[in-house]
Amino acid sequence: TDHPAKGAVSLARCYDTPMPPYTKEARKAGFEGTITVKGKMTVDGALADMKIVNPPGLGLDDSILKTLKKWKCNPATDNNGKPVETKVQFDVKFALKR
Repeated sequence: TDHPAKGAVSLARCYDTPMPPYTKEARKAGFEGTITVKGKMTVDGALADMKIVNPPGLGLDDSILKTLKKWKCNPATDNNGKPVETKVQFDVKFALKR
């Protein structure tokens, strides 16, 4: 039977995702929360045009964007198994160790 969704894609998956380090400012301020980052994943699995939806400041914006550049991902593929560029969104959680 034919696949119901034409051009259906397998999802992009990131397999090596180090968490962004806390900055001194964020730790001192006791910042905790979830930061949403949107952008795209290229056909070679690189994250590009990443934008922070709810920037926390405290030096974390830079920390998040720098760390995302190190993530290793497998790009999404179309139904022929060919890599395709996709929009991606990640939630990065910050929680202080108690």
